[in-house]
Amino acid sequence: MFKLISLFGLVFIGVQCISDDILQSSANPNKADTDVKNIDVFRQLLNQETIIRMNLEQKVQQMMADLSTLKERTEAGGKTCMNQLPSEQEIRELKVQVEWLKTENNALRNLSVVGEREILFLKEKLRIVVSQLTDNQRFDTNTNSEGINDKIQVLQKRLQDSESKILANVAKNTAAISELETQHLIYNATINNSISSLQASLNQYESNLDSNQTVSKFDNLTKIGFTASVTSSNWSWNSGTLVFPNVITNLGNGYNASDGVFTAPMAGIYVFFVNVQSYVFNTIHVDIVLNGITKVRTMAYGYDGKEAYEAGPNLAVLSLRTGDRVWVKHHSGKGYYYVGPITTFSGFMI
Repeated sequence: MFKLISLFGLVFIGVQCISDDILQSSANPNKADTDVKNIDVFRQLLNQETIIRMNLEQKVQQMMADLSTLKERTEAGGKTCMNQLPSEQEIRELKVQVEWLKTENNALRNLSVVGEREILFLKEKLRIVVSQLTDNQRFDTNTNSEGINDKIQVLQKRLQDSESKILANVAKNTAAISELETQHLIYNATINNSISSLQASLNQYESNLDSNQTVSKFDNLTKIGFTASVTSSNWSWNSGTLVFPNVITNLGNGYNASDGVFTAPMAGIYVFFVNVQSYVFNTIHVDIVLNGITKVRTMAYGYDGKEAYEAGPNLAVLSLRTGDRVWVKHHSGKGYYYVGPITTFSGFMI
């Protein structure tokens, strides 16, 4: 009996402590997990208290039944004692047992009343704690929801900012790419123009080179020119063709040293030059003729006692056809002088 009373007291104290912990934890939203665990423990203790109370009631009922049985035995014993008188010692023991049973019965009744009151008190306290815990959980839920909403808004703001930056960067990069493409097209056009110009210049250079090579080859094949001179002085020469038998140069072999006539190997423009040096004080006139026709004339004038060994140079540019003939012939006066190649006849094609 006393063990049951002690166990009931311990259950009450444990429930009281857990209730206080739940109230304290309800004031602190950060202990939500601990509250849930404490409620589970509290429910287990309450279930144990209910089982103990039921066992206690069964014990009380058993004791009441024992008491009734004892009374019946006492009454039966009274009847029996009519024939057999108990001893005084047995009577005293029975009285002591009766008193003890009455005392224990009253104590159990009082304890049962106190237990019922405590149970009602604990149930009310549990209801209050559960209500507060529900309110706290609802508050925590609302608070967490608000915090989550705030975080979502912050994340959405960051996402919008990131999208704006990305779009700005994309637009900037697109513009840069477009500008680079334009510059690339311009650069390609410039390069193509330069290449075309260089190609045209190269083609022109190649054409000029081919032309120059052709002209050079042609020039090497068609160079025509001659220079010839007399070989001695003649103070009395006064008629006919002036022959220059000393050939200094004769490219193309157009000049004939035996008759003093130049025959054009091919058509072209030719330059002819003649210089006749007068003999001492003589005067002499000679002509450059083309196919017998005089083209230019030169004179070396000598004056008796004053002018001697005068020069008579002249030059003619003539257009010749192949086979045309040019020479120097006497016009008037007489004589020419020779000291080295001073009286000469030259010609060349340009």
